[in-house]
Order: sequence, then structure tokens, then C-alpha cells
Amino acid sequence: MNSLYDIVREGKVFFELSENNVKIDIIPLQSNAQWDRITSELETDVYFYSKYMLSFDSYSEGLGFAVYVKSPSGASYFEPFRVRKINIEGFQNYCDVSSEYGYAGPVCTGDGVFADSVLAALKSFFQRHSVVSVFVRYHPILKNEQIVSKYRNIINCNPTVSIDTSVPFDDILANLDLKKRSNYKRAIKKGTSVRYGSDADIPTFYDLYIQSMDHAHASEFYLLSEDFFRNTLKNLPGNSFMLIAEFGGIAVGASLFLFSKDMMHYHFSGKNCKDPSASKANGTTVIICEAARIASEKGIKEFHLGGGVGGASNDSLFNFKKDFSNQTRTFYISKDVENLQVYSDICKKEGIDAKQETFFPAYRAQK
Repeated sequence: MNSLYDIVREGKVFFELSENNVKIDIIPLQSNAQWDRITSELETDVYFYSKYMLSFDSYSEGLGFAVYVKSPSGASYFEPFRVRKINIEGFQNYCDVSSEYGYAGPVCTGDGVFADSVLAALKSFFQRHSVVSVFVRYHPILKNEQIVSKYRNIINCNPTVSIDTSVPFDDILANLDLKKRSNYKRAIKKGTSVRYGSDADIPTFYDLYIQSMDHAHASEFYLLSEDFFRNTLKNLPGNSFMLIAEFGGIAVGASLFLFSKDMMHYHFSGKNCKDPSASKANGTTVIICEAARIASEKGIKEFHLGGGVGGASNDSLFNFKKDFSNQTRTFYISKDVENLQVYSDICKKEGIDAKQETFFPAYRAQK
């Protein structure tokens, strides 16, 4: 039987009926018209859009696809993934599955009985089509980890920060930490300004982003290319924007935001770490406040800032974000081995102790 990787690589919509008559559609990223029709009907968040995943195509390993199930009564289940071939001698016929960077998981319009039938069928489908492991990041605002909790190994990855933007901007400012609110007002008074960025500003954004990554000693995972950010704005013209903060004629901060009807996300950001005067400008603080203003004016209900580095809840990045709001969400992931024997055999071949390795899947940990 073909592996899931081979099915997706063919680039055609594939469906299979499970033992309990659940029809599972596998929609490759190339079938973006069908993908977009489904996400439009579901009115879900930007992380589920085909063009969001397309932005990662030249960066993330593997092939994008979505699982879609629709019952005769009209209930729907939709979940986007990437499938990666396991290029290890003796195991090339196997693959693994993960969600894309960001916050995804499933969207389900049916009840618990429908969701359970889909998840049981999906688990069996993955096992039949040579999937060794499944890793998923869930959406903190949608709380969709609850849909799959009976079938996946759900792990709490600490809180994230979220701003209520359903209220006027003055109320948002009033809810800021006193020092953060003072920093914002002082920065505006001293001349820090924020404007929308355009394609011409991408080199500036990228320079500040790389400065920030170098300053934070970020892992290679975050060393994205300039074209990645250009493609994000190009692929999501109605669901993304860039803000540039300037002070004294120089760019002191820049941030990229994603949004849908009800939610906005602080996606990637950079700041000027070289110019000594930049630290006095509070550029990132002003950018986030102005983004909250934009969200409020657009009628967006919630502005999600995310968590700390690597999901931490006690580092400087998380504490910085926490000063903007006392409202928190919880970020969950899941790690599931679908074929324990093959998973163990691959780890053994790679000389990895799966019980000691925290990276998942363990056989993809960098040695």
C-alpha cells in the first residue's frame, strides 16, 4: 500500500473509506482551490489557509496536505499537515506527519461522536499508509486540542499572551502594565513613529530580524530567508501586514502580523540592536500598541502575542509580552507514535535513545 508521502506527492485529491464508512479526503497543497473553498466555508483562522502553508514551502521539509471529512449531515473535520519522507536507509518507505509552524490542529463543526469517528479512522489511515509519528501544534484561541484529547498525547506547553481588542483602544491602553503604558506614551512624545511597511521595506525588516536573532543566539530554525518574508506578504495580501517603527530617521523596529476575521497574530519581529539610540525609542512597544489599535479598528476580537522563546513562560520575551495584557491562553502540542516497532528500529539505527531524547520525533534530532 502506498505511503502517505507518495499519495500526497501525486498531487491529486485522494480519498479512502474507513472500516466505519468515514470518507477521508487527502487534499494536496496543489489543490488550493478546493482547500480555500473549505477554509472559507469554515471561516477559520489564517494558519489554516493554503497560502499560509505555501509561504513555508521553500523552508519546511516535506509536502503540504490537509485531511478533510464531511458527513452526510454536513458536519466537517479539517486539519492541515506536512508529510515528510524518512530518508534513512532501510526505512525510505515510511514517513512522518507534523503541523506547520504556528498554530493549527483541527477545525470540527460536528459533535463529539462525529469527531471521535473521524479521529479513529484517521489514526487507522495513518498506520495503513506508513506514518511512523505525528506531531501537532494546537491553536491557543480555538482550544482545538480538546477535540482530539481522546486520541492523541496532549502536552501543555505553557501560557501565551493575548490582548482583548474587542474594546476601544483607550481601554486597551488602560489595561497595559503601568510602566509599559508610560513607555508607550513617552516614546510617542519623543518622536517614535510607526508606519505600514511595503515590499520595499522587506530588506529593512530582514536586517532588523537577523540582528534580533543574532542577539538572542537563536537556533538555525529561526534563520529564515528574506524571500520567506516577502512570500508571506505576497501570498497573504489580505491577511498580513508589516509595521515599521522609526526614531531619529532610523528604523528601530519592524514586525509582521497575520490576521483573519476575529484574530490577529504577532508573527515575526525584529529590532535595531546596533544603534545605541534605538533602545530609548521603545520601537517594539509602540509597534504592538499600534497593532492593537489596528485590530480594534478592524473589529478583530483578539490579538495573540504568543509566548516566550520555545514556549517558555518565565523568560524575558514572555515577561515583555505579559506587560501588555493579563489575558493568557494555553499552548498545547501532541506527540504520537503510530508504529512503535518501526519508530524504535529507526532510533536504534540512528544511535538515539528515544526515552532520553526530548526532540520529537527522536530520530530527527540533530546529533
